[in-house]
Amino acid sequence: MSLPIYFYLGLPLLLSGCFDSSPLTDNNSIDSIVEVSGHGGNGVTGIYTYGLDELGNKPLKVVKDDTPGTCKMSNKNFELRNGWEHASVDKPIPEGFWSKSYPLKIVTFPCPKEGGIIQHHPDQRNGSFSPINDAWFILNDAVSFYEDLAGETPISEKITIISHYWYGSSGQYVRSDIGIEHQQFKNHILIADGIHNDGSGSEYSYSFATSDVLVHELTHAYTSKTGHSFEVMDGLRNSLGGWSEHFSDIMAEYYQFKTTGKTDFIHGADHLKCTLPDPDCSTNVRDFKNPKYTNVSDAISGEYKGNIDDLKIHIIANILNYSFYLLIEDNSYGVFTIDELIKVYINAEKAFWKPHSNTSTSSKDFVNGLMLSASDLGYSDKTSTTIKEVFKKTGFY
Repeated sequence: MSLPIYFYLGLPLLLSGCFDSSPLTDNNSIDSIVEVSGHGGNGVTGIYTYGLDELGNKPLKVVKDDTPGTCKMSNKNFELRNGWEHASVDKPIPEGFWSKSYPLKIVTFPCPKEGGIIQHHPDQRNGSFSPINDAWFILNDAVSFYEDLAGETPISEKITIISHYWYGSSGQYVRSDIGIEHQQFKNHILIADGIHNDGSGSEYSYSFATSDVLVHELTHAYTSKTGHSFEVMDGLRNSLGGWSEHFSDIMAEYYQFKTTGKTDFIHGADHLKCTLPDPDCSTNVRDFKNPKYTNVSDAISGEYKGNIDDLKIHIIANILNYSFYLLIEDNSYGVFTIDELIKVYINAEKAFWKPHSNTSTSSKDFVNGLMLSASDLGYSDKTSTTIKEVFKKTGFY
C-alpha cells in the first residue's frame, strides 16, 4: 500500500567483497564505489547471493564513507536506514507510521577486503534472508530499468528507504506533499517485515522487500514527479486513485518480466508464505488473472457500495489489472505483447493522463488516453478500439 496522503532473528548478513569498475554514484569518484556480495531472498524465492554464482554480474554497489574503512548504502538516488537498528529489540517499535521513533543512521559496515567476508547485523528476520540487501539492489536496479523504458529517472529527489520498518505487512511510498503530521517520512519508501505487534512472524507473508512491492512503490515516486499524471493526489476520487495503483502494479510486473523473463501476473506473490486457494491468503495479493471481481458493477454490488468512488482503490486496481491481462493473454482481446502494452501505458501516462488538471476527469478519460497513446505509437484503429472494448467489458468505459 502507498500513502499518497493517507497510507526470526537469525544468522547475520554475510558480505564477501570484490572490486570492479562501476558507474559513478552521486559525486563520488569511481574509486569510491565498492561492489560487494550479500545474501537475499526468502522462503518463496530461496536464498541467493548478489555478486556470486548466478548473480555474479549483479553485485551490491555501495560507497566508501568518509570514515576510513567504512562503506555505506547511500548514493545520489537513495539512502537506506535500518528500522531495526538494535539487535536486542525483538519487538517492533509501537505506533508504526505515526511513531516519533526514527532510525538514526544510514546503513554502514566495514568495507570488505578483496575476498573477505564481513558480518552485518541485524537483518535476517521472519524467514527473509536480507531485506536490506534486497531493497538496496532492487531499487537501484529499477532506476536503470526506468531510464531505459521511460527515458528518465523515476526520482525527482533522493529517496530514503527504511527497511525493517516496524510491524505489519506493507510497503509504502510516502509522497513529498504528505501532510505535516508525517513530515519525517516524506519522500520515503517504508518496507515492513511482515511481523505482528508481539514480534512473531506473519503466517501469510515474509518481508515486503521483494521486487513486485519495491518497484510498485518506486513507481508512485515516478508518477508523482512534476508533469506526471499523479503529480497531485489530494482530492482525487478513489476511481482515479485506483489507476495510480494499477499503473504501479503493472510496472512492477513488467520489471519482474524484464529481469527474469517471465511474470506470474500476481502482485505480491513473492512474499507469500501461504497458498492462493486459501481465502485468507488471496487477500494478500492482487491476482491479475483471477481477481475477486472482473467488472466494476459486480464489485459495487459485492462490496455493498453506491458507486465506483466508494470502492477501495486496491479493488479498483485489481479490476484494471484484469483488463490489462485480457489485452495480453485473452483469446479474443489479446492484441498486445506485454512489451507493447507497457509502452502504450508509459506513453499514455506521460502524454495523455492529466487527472489533476481537470476535476471532472473519469476512468473514461484514462481509457481514451490509452487509445490515443496506441494511435500515437502507430497502432491501427482496430487495435485502439479493442482497448475500449476491454475496459467497457470491465466497467470503466
